[in-house]
Amino acid sequence: MAATVTRHFVTVGARQVHYRRAGSGPPVLLLHQSPKTSADVLPMLAVMAPHCTVIAPDNPGYGLSDPLPVPPTLATMPDFADGVAAFMDALGIAKAAVYGFHTGAAIGTCLAARHPGRVTALAANGVLLTTPEERADFLANYLPPFAPAWDGGHLAWLWARLREQVVFFPWYRRTAAARMDYAISPPDRLQAGVLDFLLAGDNYRAAYGAALGYDKKPDIKALTVPTLFVCAKPDPLSIYLEPVGRIAPPNAAPHLSDTAEGCLEASRDFLLRHLPDQPAPPPPAALPTTGGIAGGYVAMAGGQLRLRRVAGDGRPMVLLHDLGTSSAQLEPVLRSLAGVGRAALALDLPGHGDSDDVLAGATPTVGAMADAIGEALAALGLEAVDLVGFGRGAAIAVELATRRPALAASVQTVSAAHLTAEEAERHVAHAAPDLTPDAWGGHLLKAWTHVRTAALFWPWFDTGRTGIARIEPLLEESVLHQRLIDLFKAERVHGPAVIAQAAYPLVESLRAVPCPVRAWTAPFDPAGPRAAETARAAGLRPEPLPFDLRDWGPPLAAP
Repeated sequence: MAATVTRHFVTVGARQVHYRRAGSGPPVLLLHQSPKTSADVLPMLAVMAPHCTVIAPDNPGYGLSDPLPVPPTLATMPDFADGVAAFMDALGIAKAAVYGFHTGAAIGTCLAARHPGRVTALAANGVLLTTPEERADFLANYLPPFAPAWDGGHLAWLWARLREQVVFFPWYRRTAAARMDYAISPPDRLQAGVLDFLLAGDNYRAAYGAALGYDKKPDIKALTVPTLFVCAKPDPLSIYLEPVGRIAPPNAAPHLSDTAEGCLEASRDFLLRHLPDQPAPPPPAALPTTGGIAGGYVAMAGGQLRLRRVAGDGRPMVLLHDLGTSSAQLEPVLRSLAGVGRAALALDLPGHGDSDDVLAGATPTVGAMADAIGEALAALGLEAVDLVGFGRGAAIAVELATRRPALAASVQTVSAAHLTAEEAERHVAHAAPDLTPDAWGGHLLKAWTHVRTAALFWPWFDTGRTGIARIEPLLEESVLHQRLIDLFKAERVHGPAVIAQAAYPLVESLRAVPCPVRAWTAPFDPAGPRAAETARAAGLRPEPLPFDLRDWGPPLAAP
């Protein structure tokens, strides 16, 4: 039976760290490569989970973990090793066995050297052992800055960069001597790498750079914990295994495996001989960072829903995002609410953002979404809340208030736009762009063009004069970057949800809500004029919100 993997957040100083967890018993930490996330070590997690508690954090600045409080190019390997020790402290773990792959192997090596009392054994899979000249070359060429460009050109570079990575090592040295014996990765695998890279943004250079600039020789020679240096023959880092073995102390040994799977099995067998004496304690609750947001998950039938919350007073406000997006886009609103001292949380809808698709196999109608959110709020122990729905998330808030009148004390809608019967048919026909990865990366430019177009036209597929949105557009590259990430994360659910919800009778439902309702419009939203029309048709007075989401807290929190 496959291991049940749960996801969590823990507060480490001023940072939030996201991690995966499975199994029970003594703790084993899994540290991933750059610029990936803890999802990359799921195969090792599956191998270890039947025997122990496996904990796999996203490295700082990768996946869903906050970065270290240093610029990416100044972060060092001791910074990351000390970060793992602090993570262990936050979880209440005194000692753990450690497995690391590539960057994770470097972090594990540094951790074992700096904090030997915290590591019962280390399995380091793929260790890069370089000269000062090689390290200087890597740092000068391997990690160029990465920033979103208005025209999407950064995505063309990224796709080419990830293709090149399996052709040459290092990727920028395009010579016969640097050519590797790999086929180009299939599009879906490349796409997974793209999403990991986009999540890290320019911070991809932090742990990557720390690993490439790390002189491991002194730490390898000084290791006092049982250590296995392992590598698979096809891995380009396998050439370093023999020189690592020459400098390793007697308590460390190299092991070359024919396959990647063989490396996992050898690492498992080694670590199981050196597990800590004490079991891992239960996962602690994540605490809000200073003036910030606490991450978390709520468990329910079918999986977990991701949430973000801020502490404060009064009835909790529950924010529901638009289809095809996530609660990440509502972080400025949450911080604004924290600034006025109002308790609030935002949930990723099923199949969106970092929530599991708890509706898998069911049609994602407004009612089904509302029921899932209601179940999640009940699991959180919330008995009365103020609902705020954004875009098509407003229909879910309205439906939830109607189905569970004792739960909803009030409803607020932001840019909630009704569709005529004809418009609903068109939305069904153009539910969402087809973003199936293709070998040449064209889907990335399609996605970028979509999020820009959706900020300029309503509906997004009407790019003629009739669709022009006469508004001040919100086209900041950082905002579009997050929308792009959310679009890819919600790809499997977005289109079906739009189709299932297109004909929802929003005006009639607003009139029937059994609690106070307010309707807002966002000045940068192309659907704003229709949202105002929708509010008036429902007997409400549309009210404008400020242009900057960071100023939305006071009006939304007002009685």
